[in-house]
Amino acid sequence: MKKRISPVTFHYMIITAGFWSSFCVFVQYAAVFLQGAGYTNMELGLIMAVGNIVGAVLGPALGAWIDRNRNIRHAHVINVLLALQAVLLILLRVSPVKGIVCSVCFTLYIAIALPVNAVNLDLCVRLEHAKTDFNFGFARSMGSFSFDCSDIGIECEERTFMEHLITLKDGTKMRMSCVRLGVNHGVIYVDDDRDYPALYGEEIENLPIFLRDMNVNFTRYIDPGHIEVKTWERGVGKTLACGTGSSSAALITSRLKETEESIHVTVPGGELVIRIEGDTVYMEGPAEKVAEIEI
Repeated sequence: MKKRISPVTFHYMIITAGFWSSFCVFVQYAAVFLQGAGYTNMELGLIMAVGNIVGAVLGPALGAWIDRNRNIRHAHVINVLLALQAVLLILLRVSPVKGIVCSVCFTLYIAIALPVNAVNLDLCVRLEHAKTDFNFGFARSMGSFSFDCSDIGIECEERTFMEHLITLKDGTKMRMSCVRLGVNHGVIYVDDDRDYPALYGEEIENLPIFLRDMNVNFTRYIDPGHIEVKTWERGVGKTLACGTGSSSAALITSRLKETEESIHVTVPGGELVIRIEGDTVYMEGPAEKVAEIEI
């Protein structure tokens, strides 16, 4: 008999879904919404900057307040913050025009979203420390995706960037496909297990055709239900695992090659399972505590 999802896991899942939904509003749609309301790029940047600064200050302040008040529960604080964001969204919907109401509401929306993540992470650590019946590896939706070059930020005459031939400085030619899944990802198929991220990752990340730096996933197709992925993360370098990178590799593989309903992805750090249902990508995999740090 399958083990039922514990109430704690279900509650945490709802909290996480709420956070990522709110996060995507200001990360993915801030420019579209504010410019559509009549804001200039400078005004848009000012709202984003002020919101992030206020959020960066509010997060530690809330954490300290929770630590001082033993009767205050993390989940309650997160629920209140998400509720406040819902109210702000309603106000933005009612008054979607340039003005003091819209500016203040969007700034506060950003400022509240950041502490939700900080408090949520602290909640995770405390649940793990208390050895609560809690499934960290429960399936998490990675969100919707786009293949459109204008969404990804690619200078290309075609609408999508699929199996596009790129030539590197040493004359190496590769075919690359790109998708935006929260962040931009490129997928290149390889036939062996050489350290491609170290060889070509940085150069491909900074190709002139990319208006934004590109994450690069070197992918080996094993069979319809299995791929191997090595990721070069923009601005970072080689990584042991990347959730959006593995999901992007599986997504593009499902478009270009024969695949099963669930695709097992092997990364240097372990194993993941990716499912694509309509316009949404789901990632499943284990999660474990790797360190406990006190500052």
